[in-house]
Amino acid sequence: MSHRPVPRFVLLALCGVLAACGSTKPETRSTAGAAFPAPGAAAPQAVVGTAWDNFNHRGTVMWACRDLASGAMVSTSMCHGLVKDDRHWPGMDVPPDYRGMPDA
Repeated sequence: MSHRPVPRFVLLALCGVLAACGSTKPETRSTAGAAFPAPGAAAPQAVVGTAWDNFNHRGTVMWACRDLASGAMVSTSMCHGLVKDDRHWPGMDVPPDYRGMPDA
């Protein structure tokens, strides 16, 4: 059995593959300013649910139920049992997409 030497480029390529596979640093790639976590990383928490919003419409103080993700007005039944506080949309400004109460 004859022993042939392994070409140098094969050894360098093999070292590069082994180094990439053995890395413990999380990989991040960016595309147009957006960073993508490495596989297995924790996903960001989604904003889900509804909350009350207090605002002043033409001199009348109103409470409306809004979707947390989109900010859109939803039926007041979606906020049933929730405490009426205005911590998600502070201030008394009328929501920009306000077209009347959805239940009216």
